[in-house]
Amino acid sequence: MKNINSYVLCSILSLLSQVAYAEGRFDSLDFYPNVEIFSPTSLDALEIRLEKKHYEANYDQVFGRFDPLKIKFDVISKNSTKIDYALKLKLSSHYCKNDGDETSEKELLGVELKLDGYEFSIEGESKEISYSTDDKYTHSMTMESPLVEMTEERQMCYGVIGISAELNEGKI
Repeated sequence: MKNINSYVLCSILSLLSQVAYAEGRFDSLDFYPNVEIFSPTSLDALEIRLEKKHYEANYDQVFGRFDPLKIKFDVISKNSTKIDYALKLKLSSHYCKNDGDETSEKELLGVELKLDGYEFSIEGESKEISYSTDDKYTHSMTMESPLVEMTEERQMCYGVIGISAELNEGKI
């Protein structure tokens, strides 16, 4: 496979905003995905478009977790020629810590990812799902958080998910 771009959705779940404990509740979680194409040869073959630039997941106090995030993006064949490609999960890392206390950081285990309805979480190895299109393929990624207990301290949760798109050899 020819590596087209190292992180198609470079920080598709870059949970860099605050998950704040304020007056007995968490605030919402903001997410700003982006696309970075690292291989110049890929610029002629495909394009990645995000449906939105801002996503928000509210904290559900009854279930003790954030509402699922659903992120849609299109992979587009720029020349209207058939492209065979694979999306691979390269990185999935999530943490919570008390605001201002670096020593309180804990890994947030149990974040579940689905790509087009298929399990897409890392458990020791990279996941890969193959696709083919001669026009546009709309993908849907869903992130479901595990239980995130409220504490008396203000908390920050954050993380990153990296996905690569790779074209099959000879299919550009």
